[in-house]
Amino acid sequence: MENGKVQSRKMEFNDLVFLKKLADESPEWKKEELINYQDITSFVESYAQLKGKWRVWEREGETVAISFHLDKAPSNGKPWIGTVLVTKEFRRTDIGRGIIQGICKECKELGNNVVFAGVPIHQSEWMDFLSKCGFEQLKVEKSEDYSYMIMIYPL
Repeated sequence: MENGKVQSRKMEFNDLVFLKKLADESPEWKKEELINYQDITSFVESYAQLKGKWRVWEREGETVAISFHLDKAPSNGKPWIGTVLVTKEFRRTDIGRGIIQGICKECKELGNNVVFAGVPIHQSEWMDFLSKCGFEQLKVEKSEDYSYMIMIYPL
């Protein structure tokens, strides 16, 4: 998939080193997402049953980001964006926005009219990022440990 400045390819096993680098550059994400996992490999493997799409994003031949999304989440049968991690040097350059737009365009082409995302309520920067990309706040859901802001991107 290509979107403006970035294009993607399927993530492969050797890309786990790059994902670990991104996690190390993103301590808040690492704290939220990797807390129950031994390492990056076990984290990625835990998502295999969901049959989502891990993608590596490149700009002019340079690897700049990784994303994960589902075309149909088990919870509601709708597409969900789960992860967008951009290298430190390419943050705030619209790479993340291009990734979101690319995923949303693909979801629309598959006949969807909305894309979902869930963000821990205390991660206001993540919500701000998604809002700047076109997501709207829908509702708050609570689990045992956290409250999550459920956000939608109308297509």
